[in-house]
Amino acid sequence: MAERYGPKMVERMLDENWSVRLRPDLGGWDIVARRGDAGIEIVDSGDILRGETGTPKEIPLMLDLARAKGWTILTIEGSEDFRKQTAVAALEAGFDLADPELEQAARRSIHDQEPEEPEVLENEKAKQLREDLERQRQEAPNPKGRGSNPGDNWW
Repeated sequence: MAERYGPKMVERMLDENWSVRLRPDLGGWDIVARRGDAGIEIVDSGDILRGETGTPKEIPLMLDLARAKGWTILTIEGSEDFRKQTAVAALEAGFDLADPELEQAARRSIHDQEPEEPEVLENEKAKQLREDLERQRQEAPNPKGRGSNPGDNWW
């Protein structure tokens, strides 16, 4: 195991109590990681990692295993939705994709999900904080012994 995935991944397998068994009928190692009630099952056939259900919950573990195996470029197969979700996650995790069209689509998707420019967000956040502070000042009762002059401190 350590030869294939490295000692850190084997330690994780042990810590998280994964079930790992050799399955010649599946063509490789059958890895089952349980998280709560959900089981995530990945089959590692050497040069192919295959999620048994093809659902998004398998993507992080597949990427972790690919990284542990030293892969840097991924070929992603499956349903179109699964391919897109995996491509986005793979790019965000630092992998490259063998399919240039899928990589471009994933990069566009990532770009579309990016928040506005930080200074725009900061200006909006500052404006909201000022409005909240002004509302609190207007709603706060006048503390005993203090005036309600504009320069008074309330805190």
